[in-house]
Amino acid sequence: MDFVALGKRVRIRRKALHLTQEKLAELTGVSVTFVGHVERGTRKLSVETLRSLCIALGVSADFLIGIYKGSNPQHACGLLDIPGFLRDGCFTSIICVVMNYHTNDGYK
Repeated sequence: MDFVALGKRVRIRRKALHLTQEKLAELTGVSVTFVGHVERGTRKLSVETLRSLCIALGVSADFLIGIYKGSNPQHACGLLDIPGFLRDGCFTSIICVVMNYHTNDGYK
């Protein structure tokens, strides 16, 4: 996995949402230092941290790790778009979104 590219996508999305590293750290339950390492690609992250980043940033895991190859341009920006997922046949992503929403009492 290309952790430098993942980190760049995290940083771009965080800045697009006008979040500080401090706020992202708070939302994901990691330290500010660790967020910096993730954004630079100098540390690997757990599946749980990846999940927390996806929830906090409102993106899919396949976007962050760089494997989404769908045709919907919104996905290229990392935005969750359920109708787009349905069109592109990404049922696994829909299930993950619903499960994350359910287990987190709605994205607070």
